[in-house]
Amino acid sequence: MALTIGTGFVVDDAIVMIENIVRHMEDGESVMEASLKGASEIGFTVISLTVSLIAVFIPLCSCRDWSADVPRIRADLTIAVVTRQSSR
Repeated sequence: MALTIGTGFVVDDAIVMIENIVRHMEDGESVMEASLKGASEIGFTVISLTVSLIAVFIPLCSCRDWSADVPRIRADLTIAVVTRQSSR
């Protein structure tokens, strides 16, 4: 669940960044100027989402022996990917 939320945050940041760059380019700015202005406009958003990601992953630290579950999770993920690829 935390990985899904984290991935969603990253994708959301990328979409917002691209939208900002395109908006500045449509206003007649060069690619470099548009990129720098777009990045400076979402700085606070990136910081707040980073803090949110940390908050999402903190419960994993409180799990007892969660590192023992990592091989099982990797095996489940591998089986899911292989099954998905074989069904194409």
